[in-house]
Amino acid sequence: MPSVFISHAHSDKMLARGICSLLRDALALGPDDFFTSSEEGRGVAPSASIQQGVLAALASAPCLIVVLTPKSALSRWVWLEAGNRLGQGDRANPLFVCPSARFTSLLGPVDDKKSLNLDNEDELVELVQAVGKIVGRTPRDYLSYKPSLADLSASARREYSVARERRDNLLASVKRHWLPALLAPLMLVLGFWYGSGALRTAQQALDSRDVQRNNDVAAVAARYFLLTGTVVSKNSDAVADALVMASRDNEVRDRAACQEPRCTFWTTDTDGKFSLDLTKIRAVKDDLVTLIVVKSGFVTNTKLLQIDVRAMDSTVAPQRVNLAMPMEPAAPGTSQ
Repeated sequence: MPSVFISHAHSDKMLARGICSLLRDALALGPDDFFTSSEEGRGVAPSASIQQGVLAALASAPCLIVVLTPKSALSRWVWLEAGNRLGQGDRANPLFVCPSARFTSLLGPVDDKKSLNLDNEDELVELVQAVGKIVGRTPRDYLSYKPSLADLSASARREYSVARERRDNLLASVKRHWLPALLAPLMLVLGFWYGSGALRTAQQALDSRDVQRNNDVAAVAARYFLLTGTVVSKNSDAVADALVMASRDNEVRDRAACQEPRCTFWTTDTDGKFSLDLTKIRAVKDDLVTLIVVKSGFVTNTKLLQIDVRAMDSTVAPQRVNLAMPMEPAAPGTSQ
């Protein structure tokens, strides 16, 4: 059964290990005289209940050393073990040790108890004497355990130095805030991308709306800016497949030269009828356009028209185009 129970946080195992080494050298204790849960083979057996194993070791060990550090002060097990021993009037009170005087405030609810500082070699000698008294061992000569005492003191100063504490606080802060720190620029980039994408989408929607509005206006206008008519021969017979062109250029004479938006064309049906959408050449009221009719076997007919739409319920006046045979006199108002 253990003689010394060391209550500590597993992250403070270096301090617990140093205390064991010091007491082994100073009091001639063996490995089995210690219960340290952070050391393999020196804690609860693998198949045993943790709580029952801890309480059994605590009940059998005459000496309890409580290592108080910022980490162990947050452990419910450390305070459970200390409270268990304090509640037994027939057992020696626990010995509280801290890395240095800076941490004595961790005693909290037991601040009436004295604590020993592990970075102070004189107080480590006092710890050896107190443990020896409880377990019934006389300390060896000071020089025999001075090396392990010096190692423990140095370890306490190293593990809980001000510089180490600042570094740990910085690392803890980084761990707490690394995700927001990483996400902030990422969200900024995503926000910019989304915002610019949304802006482009909105602009595209506006452009699309403008195009649709223009198409709607053009569709309405096309209902009125229609130049319709009939192409007939001298004998008033309908002329089919005649090429009818409305152009801003009066020199156009064939389909290849008739290109929007300067010119638009239509081929007459079997009744000689045609229908030209003047919005395709961007015609407006009072514009002058040339009507050109070409048909093989007939004289090309050209006529200058002025777009005259007097009301929204009227269209461009229908045209009747008379085609003359070659060598025949042209009809009035036409030219060859």
